[in-house]
Amino acid sequence: MSVWRWDPFDELVALRESMEHLFEEMYSCRPPLFRDAPVMWETDAALVFRAELPSADPARIEVSLSEDTLTVTAEGLRRTIPLPVTVAPGQARATFRDGVLEVRMPKAGAEKVTRITVEAA
Repeated sequence: MSVWRWDPFDELVALRESMEHLFEEMYSCRPPLFRDAPVMWETDAALVFRAELPSADPARIEVSLSEDTLTVTAEGLRRTIPLPVTVAPGQARATFRDGVLEVRMPKAGAEKVTRITVEAA
């Protein structure tokens, strides 16, 4: 006779896998936010993000930006993209022309290094 040891965490793994499968089925019929994969590139002074949104109404596109994250919302769908460098959100500009969204995000200025003198106590 073999002895089998019950592990409750095995049940949790199976539950998690079932839930992931369920959510994949629920959301797989949803159209993608971007027609093609968005493109991001870096210049000396800025990051540039470009995405095709051919059927989007420009008045209903929302772009929000923090120093390290870009979020695009259109047609009820949202996509958040982590940025590879720190940017200056207050100086960013977004344009929408011929179904293409372009966001230009100037890089944040490099902090100046300050030497601090250590005083003996």
